[in-house]
Amino acid sequence: MSKKQLAKKQSPLKIAVIITLTLFVLIVALVVIKNSGSEDGEVGSFDTPPSLEGQPVMGEESAPVTVTVFGDYMCPSCKAWEMDIFPQLEKDYITTGDVKLSAVNVLFHGQDSETAALASEQVLAEDPKSFWDFHHKVFESQAEHGEKWVTPNKMAEIAEETTSVDPDELVDKLSAKTFAEQLQTDTELFKKYNVQSTPTIMINGKTVNEVFDYNKIKEMIDEELGNAK
Repeated sequence: MSKKQLAKKQSPLKIAVIITLTLFVLIVALVVIKNSGSEDGEVGSFDTPPSLEGQPVMGEESAPVTVTVFGDYMCPSCKAWEMDIFPQLEKDYITTGDVKLSAVNVLFHGQDSETAALASEQVLAEDPKSFWDFHHKVFESQAEHGEKWVTPNKMAEIAEETTSVDPDELVDKLSAKTFAEQLQTDTELFKKYNVQSTPTIMINGKTVNEVFDYNKIKEMIDEELGNAK
């Protein structure tokens, strides 16, 4: 085989190798960009925080800092955040009037996520003052991974325990998906803000990377409070 013929034979192979290496470098770069965050724990920033319209809000309306929690009632990490981080946040910032907190439903775990979220939307509509009691109790009731626990009857049981919502009506409305439109608003929000995992925490439109590092959360809130003065 002549050198000319050999070169022709090797040319497609060289091109394939170059293309493969180029794609590999691009994929690695995308992964690094996606997983890297700034040193202050912030990985994304938006000009405005998620809208509070139609959402449950804890805290004073005039609070200068808005913390938005994108969560899924089926998410074990969301339960952990609710149990470990939220009480500190409530004590240090919400009760003092510095922070108002909103919760947005994210449906990453299929039908059970939807059932729990629809129940929460009904409670918010029919007994808004009891929403947070219901919200906390649902997370508290979360079972071990893989165990079936979200059912219309279970949601009705929690609603009866924590709210004035009629449990039988709740079951009926879950079956009819009466509050699907309200839930769609949440879906549009988490897509708009590019939520990829739960819990995702935003502070005045800035996404927190280390959601279980309370010191980082405090640092970001204090910075926003300073900017508000």
